[in-house]
Amino acid sequence: MERLDFRQHNNGFLKVFIAKETTDDYTENTKNLTYYNPITIPAIISELTSEQLFWKSGGIRADRSFQVLIDKKFRETLRLSNKININGVDCYGYRNKTTKMKMKEMDTYIELLAWGK
Repeated sequence: MERLDFRQHNNGFLKVFIAKETTDDYTENTKNLTYYNPITIPAIISELTSEQLFWKSGGIRADRSFQVLIDKKFRETLRLSNKININGVDCYGYRNKTTKMKMKEMDTYIELLAWGK
């Protein structure tokens, strides 16, 4: 299989936000997320319609959903993400408690299904 060249074929960029969780008050158990500077990743992005999303994700419906193809070398960066920004839309990250993101690993790339907040 040919390797996808994301520098030539990309039509957008993915901003991956990694955060550090700190506890503000131990008695009330309030926690605060501090986001670091985003990591920008070149990607091939397509927005999914509700019909496409129904067949791809088994009935989960959302207003804004994206199918993203990313180079395989960014796998660990995606697993550390708390928030992802795709074309100006904030989406759930991999480490979010709801985990509304699916990663499917292919030979040379990762297919990512992400839902907007």
